[in-house]
Amino acid sequence: MHKRLLSLITGAAIGAAAFIVPASASAKVVISEKIKYYSVKGRDGLEVSKAMLAGGSRNINMHHAIAATSTRFAISDAEVGVRNGRCVVNNVKVTLDIVYLYPKWSMKSAASPKVRKAWDRFYAELLVHEQTHGKYAKAAAARIEKELKSLSGTVALGCRDFGKFADKRFNKIADDLKKQQQAFDVKENRDSSKITKLQVALLKAE
Repeated sequence: MHKRLLSLITGAAIGAAAFIVPASASAKVVISEKIKYYSVKGRDGLEVSKAMLAGGSRNINMHHAIAATSTRFAISDAEVGVRNGRCVVNNVKVTLDIVYLYPKWSMKSAASPKVRKAWDRFYAELLVHEQTHGKYAKAAAARIEKELKSLSGTVALGCRDFGKFADKRFNKIADDLKKQQQAFDVKENRDSSKITKLQVALLKAE
């Protein structure tokens, strides 16, 4: 039986919001996406699969992971005002940094056409997998911005109760995102999934 290589979980680090009143601010979600690689070698599917497992272990802090999507959320430029006797968030900036980490096969030209084809098909699906993790994170960023703008605080308390409300919303969004990412990975790790089948095909390619 082959050892499954794919086990990917996206971690969402949601920080606390610092509510300040800058000279100017705009309500928006800013997303940055970067791609990083680690090198793998091998002339056939088995060698490449083993190299990905070893490379993933060195570069990713997750069991049997061969690729990863890391995310970081930041809140800034929050503009707080008073409306209808309540403290409200008029504008806020939510920043999401996404880093994708993929294996890069350095010996592809030395492999057989069958192995190269199996790699191309598997790798294309691997990109789809990681980009789906990114899509879920982007939706969470939009939700954070929406939730922050729906918060209200007590004027008599100097709006200090914002933090309590914000923490509760953040924790809920972070928990929902984690569950969504994990459920997606469970589905993708099934023997019947497309990516698992392509992964097995690569493993057997000679």
